[in-house]
Amino acid sequence: MEDDFISTLNADEKLLFLKSLLAMIKADGRIDDKERELAHELARLYDVAGCSEVLKNPQPKSMLLNEMKALAGNRKKAMLLLRELLIIAHIDDDFDEKEMSFVEEAARALEIDERLVLELNQLILDYKLLQVRAGKIMEG
Repeated sequence: MEDDFISTLNADEKLLFLKSLLAMIKADGRIDDKERELAHELARLYDVAGCSEVLKNPQPKSMLLNEMKALAGNRKKAMLLLRELLIIAHIDDDFDEKEMSFVEEAARALEIDERLVLELNQLILDYKLLQVRAGKIMEG
């Protein structure tokens, strides 16, 4: 996951991204060790006031989706959040229906067209496939 865009976010946006990404980790109802490690890494990366509270007490989804609407006016940040949500959704190689549902709800809150969601999702899958292929090439 790239973290260079994080520096472009203000404190409220960082907290929103963190809450959203943690909600995605929990969207399928189960958290594996890789996702647990990721949650702690995200908390470190976003390093905002209230971070530990977010980890302990996640916000209800309806409130979170309502907060996401604030990014709808900034296409780049909205797309960055959607990209990060999709990356998180695919991290455990088990893209669950509940995760896709959360992505679709987030996209509506962010006012991102469903076709772009599908296209971005496919790009992320293609990138993951390229990483696997590159690894095999490197191993010989």
